Amino acid sequence: MVIKKLLLILLLFLPNILAYQIENENIVCFIHNNNLLENITLEFKNFENNKSTFYITLPQNVKILNISSNYPIDGYSAVFQDGTSNIAVAFEKPLPINKTVSLTLTCLVKDCIWKGYDYYQFITNFPIIGKNVKIKLYLPPGAVIVYPNLITPEGYEITGDGKHQIIVWNLKPKSEFIMTTSLRFAYAPYTPITNKEKKDNNIIIFLILLSGSIAFVAYERFKRIKINKEKNQIYDNYLEIKGQLAEKNKQISDLEDKCRFLEEEVGKLKNIIEEKDKVICEMSKKVEEYLKEIKLLGKEKEDLINNITELKAKIEKLKDENEKLKNIIDKYKDSEKGILLNFLTDDEKKIIKLIKEHKYITQKDIVSLTRMSKSKVSRIVSELEERGIVKKEKVGRINMLTLTDEADNLI
Repeated sequence: MVIKKLLLILLLFLPNILAYQIENENIVCFIHNNNLLENITLEFKNFENNKSTFYITLPQNVKILNISSNYPIDGYSAVFQDGTSNIAVAFEKPLPINKTVSLTLTCLVKDCIWKGYDYYQFITNFPIIGKNVKIKLYLPPGAVIVYPNLITPEGYEITGDGKHQIIVWNLKPKSEFIMTTSLRFAYAPYTPITNKEKKDNNIIIFLILLSGSIAFVAYERFKRIKINKEKNQIYDNYLEIKGQLAEKNKQISDLEDKCRFLEEEVGKLKNIIEEKDKVICEMSKKVEEYLKEIKLLGKEKEDLINNITELKAKIEKLKDENEKLKNIIDKYKDSEKGILLNFLTDDEKKIIKLIKEHKYITQKDIVSLTRMSKSKVSRIVSELEERGIVKKEKVGRINMLTLTDEADNLI
């Protein structure tokens, strides 16, 4: 099992590193109704035979997803968990070797804009995985940047198209990374929206909803298969390591028995040599014959001593490997505990802590104890239920909240 925090970025891009080379990455984003409409186009080359699946992880929890390509797609799956979206695209046939394939992902990202006193704060993450990357972020019509010096990361330019202010980044990264983008904007005095702008906005919303309907069907189809496959893989890895440890222990035990047997054989041979020496003294006529036997036995003795030395070296090596495997298992067991808390917001942690302390608690009591709004508590509880962390149980006539067994073990 991977150590979550250290290997998360490797897991995001590992399949592509092995099989693909992303030549160009073009990201176009529109801030619309406090949400982000995101369009990511990747142009990549495949270098692996019989490769028909493309993997990508977006460091965002997208709600609506649609995927298209210039190469026939058989289907795709998306698993949304802990603020990331793991996406697998299956093509109808193996990808061509060393030829450019274009893949476009269209999605809706929520919870990336917050309302301040007199401004809006925008923050989100983008996966930077191409050799040439261009990012264009369109502000809403009538919106302007409040503090240009607070835009991150640096190296941007600000332009416009007469309707939107646009922030543009042109990157040539040396390695893949996750880019965190933030800025503040506010709305200029109201300008009436034309019928054409309303029509354009309605068309965009309709296309997003249509794409979402298509993506939702694929998501429901592949989500459970993906989750079950990952759980089975983790358990199989645990059993494999456990089996290897048992096998190494058995090998060490067998070698120790063999070493003791060979030492006994050496002792027996020493006794035989002494007996032969006595016979040589008593039987001078057979001196040459006995000398040959002594030479032969001496050679056997040397070989056995060499074998014992080699076996002892192997025993030490196996003991080292056994210790490494024990450390791997210990790290694996330790890494499972507490992982869940690293991917929760402060509000989610506060609610889960209350449920953990009370074992069973009502949603109304949570509102009272945390002083959060009723709607906020309801939204957070619903998201925790969807992620399999919290469940509702009927106690008498009251619905009580409690932690799922899996979440209870990981917290």
